[in-house]
Amino acid sequence: MADSNLCAVVYGKRDLRVESRAVPQAGLGELQIKVRAVGICGSDVSLWKNAAIGQFPLKDPLVVGHEPCGTVAGVGPGVTGFAVGDFVAMNPNITCGACGACREGRQNLCDCGIIMATPPTNGSIANFIVWPSRLCYKLPPSVTPNEGAFIQPIALAVHGCQRAGIKPGHRVLICGAGPLGMAMAMVARVSGASKLCITDINEARLQFLANITKCSIVHVQGEPPEDTAERVRKELAGFADVTLECSAAPTSIATAINATKSGGCVLIAGISPDAETRIPLRSAMTREVDVKGMFRFANEYETAVELISSRVIDVRPLVTHTFQLENVTEAFEAAAKGEGGKIVILCSKE
Repeated sequence: MADSNLCAVVYGKRDLRVESRAVPQAGLGELQIKVRAVGICGSDVSLWKNAAIGQFPLKDPLVVGHEPCGTVAGVGPGVTGFAVGDFVAMNPNITCGACGACREGRQNLCDCGIIMATPPTNGSIANFIVWPSRLCYKLPPSVTPNEGAFIQPIALAVHGCQRAGIKPGHRVLICGAGPLGMAMAMVARVSGASKLCITDINEARLQFLANITKCSIVHVQGEPPEDTAERVRKELAGFADVTLECSAAPTSIATAINATKSGGCVLIAGISPDAETRIPLRSAMTREVDVKGMFRFANEYETAVELISSRVIDVRPLVTHTFQLENVTEAFEAAAKGEGGKIVILCSKE
């Protein structure tokens, strides 16, 4: 039985520590998971940089990370269908199943939802965690830990693309080439997007993503949003039918609205650290551009498991950096600088 459990714990702004905590034991309906890999995303970096994720402020030290996969190390009472050694991915959202939102199939809006690595709930960059077995999904041996750590972002992207109404033949703009934008690009392609354009201020990341997704790119260099939108329209040979805004930058949101066709849809997927953002509302209103919000995902996690397990979506080329848990601060610094593609923390050795 393991007697050590190293965890990555954020204490405050840019204060991330690796410390040993007690090894959690599986309770009723739970699995004890030996964590193998966890992806880092923008909300993790926000928590580290700002001591908050959107409207959720950090109040006590918190284990970070919410994109995990791992190996079953213990099976709690009442659990069936799992055995020690199973390789699993974990849906990080615990919902009640009884509130109005849950009954409508919108579990992401649960009145009393518990979200992994969102204050006050601890995350998964650790040697061991416990999680409800009903939210764990077996993965085939062919799936790598790096792929397992990409399931949660793909679930987000599936939810976003469905909510935005992407259809075959659509022109799609994605604002932001970070991890969420990467996932959105992959799902938009399999959803039928015929033309895909991605904008970002990081030219190296744009080139990296263009090589993988065969999309067109627009490197944003501080020009007015209207000018960026015009460049996008040239790349797409017209207005975007749908825009997926993944950066949360105010100027990028303005670009998204200006680049989207009358009657089209702009989905705001990136979470801004600011409670309020200025947008060109008149342009959206007079052209009936639907501006939609998005919060995590509802019941798309199993779909993401299937897309990655079957390699209908192959995320392996997107993972460019891996770090051992002991070097987690170095990993967060790289993520904050926008280095490479997806960054994954390796939490245990198999």
